[in-house]
Amino acid sequence: MPLDSAPSLMTRYKGKIISSAFDDTWYWNFPSLFGHEQIMRIVEICSKGKEEDANISGSTKWGKRVRKNKVSWQDDEELYSMVREPMNLVNSMAGWNYDITAIEPIQYTIYYCDNNHYSWHTDTLEKDHLTDRGSDNIQNGTVRKISCSVQLDSADSYEGGEFELMTSTESDDGGMGTFSTSSFTVPDFREKGSAIFFPSPTFHRVKPVTKGTRRSLVIWFRGPKWR
Repeated sequence: MPLDSAPSLMTRYKGKIISSAFDDTWYWNFPSLFGHEQIMRIVEICSKGKEEDANISGSTKWGKRVRKNKVSWQDDEELYSMVREPMNLVNSMAGWNYDITAIEPIQYTIYYCDNNHYSWHTDTLEKDHLTDRGSDNIQNGTVRKISCSVQLDSADSYEGGEFELMTSTESDDGGMGTFSTSSFTVPDFREKGSAIFFPSPTFHRVKPVTKGTRRSLVIWFRGPKWR
């Protein structure tokens, strides 16, 4: 898809999304970023990787497993080249203008139908900028700033697996002030080829998949530590 026509094909949202980002936490999504042949190529590349259980530090919360799904890792320049230009466009048009200097190896994520899920979380990692990845690694000294997820399966090929952001509601409550949260299902983000970009500190989740298989490409764009 020519990106010079992308503004008319993107949706932006400005709202009170729960996040520790330092400015307006808009998400931007492309209802159709990649076409059928591009998706086939992405899956062809990613299917060569070895599937493994997804792990996160502190894998349980409230006595429940935070995450259940499979992943493989893709350090592939062809994949990087497919997502750089859309990220640059969104970064500018959303007004984030984050300093992006690196892309992590891309995560190919598979949610199977036995209630695979990923509970509320952000994509930020503690002391991430201090991780030593070896000399001359461009990720050294950086943190995740923009996250992206791309849908790789048709909406009718699975059930469940909704992608949600955490939103907030505030009220005066007699001058004391109250704060409550609720989930927001992102519209126009279920069809094959659709993509969403959001600041990495934003809370989000993937609800359990109850039928079929949900596959996605997950990308983290990195830059120097927040000041």
